[in-house]
Amino acid sequence: MKCCETGGYTSSVDDAASIEEVRHVLEGCKVVFLVFYVESCGICRAFLPIYESVAGRFHGSAAFLRVDANRLLELASALGVMSVPSTIVVINGRLAGFFSGFLDEDRLMNIVERTLEYAGCL
Repeated sequence: MKCCETGGYTSSVDDAASIEEVRHVLEGCKVVFLVFYVESCGICRAFLPIYESVAGRFHGSAAFLRVDANRLLELASALGVMSVPSTIVVINGRLAGFFSGFLDEDRLMNIVERTLEYAGCL
């Protein structure tokens, strides 16, 4: 499998509208980062621009999804999301990392770089 081949996605971060869409991305990308958020969360509003900035640096090496935890509550629950923001890392369809709360840009960059190196996508 190539590192990421979802087809049709042109931005560095995409909004996941359905569980089926998330499944499609998981099937097409070796490495997927999902950030769970809710609109009313102030910390989420502070974190999302950082997530988007880091994602822009690695566009094509991995998929970066935003997931509204209220809209996809079933998925959030299945993955154990108890608070937002929560960042989940999936490699080859398997949960590889779970980070709850705000991540500063340096920490998120480090997580993404280490993950992509481990997966052979950097």
